[in-house]
Amino acid sequence: MDLRKTLLATLATAVASSTVFAAPLTPPLTFVGINPCRIFDTRGGSFTLQAGSPALSAGASRTFQITGTVPGVPTQCGIPDTALAISVNFTVTGFAGQGDIRVYPAGGTLPAASILNYQLENIANATTVPLGYSGGGHFGIAIQADAASTQILADVNGYYIPSTTASSGTTMTGAFSSLVSATAANQYTFIQVSFPQRLASAPAAPNTNFIPPPGTASTTNCPGTVSSPQAAPGQFCAYAGFCANATFWCFASPINDSCTVYSASGGIISVYSGAAGQSYCAGTWAVTAP
Repeated sequence: MDLRKTLLATLATAVASSTVFAAPLTPPLTFVGINPCRIFDTRGGSFTLQAGSPALSAGASRTFQITGTVPGVPTQCGIPDTALAISVNFTVTGFAGQGDIRVYPAGGTLPAASILNYQLENIANATTVPLGYSGGGHFGIAIQADAASTQILADVNGYYIPSTTASSGTTMTGAFSSLVSATAANQYTFIQVSFPQRLASAPAAPNTNFIPPPGTASTTNCPGTVSSPQAAPGQFCAYAGFCANATFWCFASPINDSCTVYSASGGIISVYSGAAGQSYCAGTWAVTAP
């Protein structure tokens, strides 16, 4: 009997030690419901540009802008750029064969899990998806159809925003990291940072607020270090601790908004891959409420 208890205890410990938990992508948020609104439809019709045709190609990811004024949508859904996630219903139809759909924040990493599978008939599924930076100061989602191409449409019924507003002078800090497999030189990725509390107004973010490796420099706006990130009131600062095969920077024209456009709910950090292969960059950030 004692041996059996010992074996069960050992098994339980082994199972517990092998458990892996998914990391949260957003802080606690407040839900804002809206009337269901179609945000894109790859079948076309009145939906055009990024919100319309063509169908999703098998094995390729496609990004859809969700916040702000969305190109190609006949009736705007009004999702603000302060939104960090959406509640949405996806429907697939007209698929070429058996497959599945994977959805993730724009600029993020393709997940291993699908949100729906299709084979014999049209199918829909409702879920919540965090948003990622899609360019132009707006946020969106990326979708990949696996195994077979398909038409897809999405109806948004609400969005999530930060729950509270930070008091003036409140400093929030965090860490960031990016691991990207670049297929060629001169590729880049965006790292989205979500503030635990929203700010009363969007922070300033000039190029000098991005401290490159070894991350120990300091400026008037960013007086801290990578081990002790700080930011002056109304400023967002990022400190790189280590980068491999990557450059920590803000882009110049024509996409200079990648380091200068921020919402009151978060910021964007740019990482540039100098050569093909895996690139990695990690560090810390700080923002202080104005």
